[in-house]
Amino acid sequence: MPKTKLAYNVSDISKTARSIRQQLLDLDRLPSHVELLNILARSAGYRNFQHFRTQQEPTQDLTPPVSESPHIDLAMTEQTARYFNFNGQLTRWPSKDSRARLCMWVIWTHLPAHQDLGEHDMNNLLKDLNTFNDHALLRRALIDFKLVTRTPSGNVYRRNEKEPPLELELVLKLIRTKKTQKRPAI
Repeated sequence: MPKTKLAYNVSDISKTARSIRQQLLDLDRLPSHVELLNILARSAGYRNFQHFRTQQEPTQDLTPPVSESPHIDLAMTEQTARYFNFNGQLTRWPSKDSRARLCMWVIWTHLPAHQDLGEHDMNNLLKDLNTFNDHALLRRALIDFKLVTRTPSGNVYRRNEKEPPLELELVLKLIRTKKTQKRPAI
């Protein structure tokens, strides 16, 4: 079990040093680990270490773990980009939830930030962003994935401002590449 890190702060270091010295002199032996924790806690004005621990907020370890680095799933981003045509329209609904979620993030980028949309405006916007003529599916998915909020009556929609996944930038880049490589009609 990992140990919780607790910050030890005192307002007067001189008073704390005198208190620790006196408590060490009162002992006839070298203090154990727990006794030393209690001495430190008492010198800071607490009854004992347990009292000190209950009064503290655990400090956050600001050093990131070595094994946890941002990972972008390149295969998933390429597969997700395939759901969009050269106009940036969603051509079919993904069967996998992870791809559907990423597709909805792409749709989310087309929604105006910090602006309310009426139901009619939202429907028109979503109709332009897909080729399979199911704007209601997109609207429900945006709400289910918490990318959009709506009033209980369903008359007003608003984009939720949140941090997008790392993969979104790459998917958007792949879609833009399709636009520039658009093939002429034969």
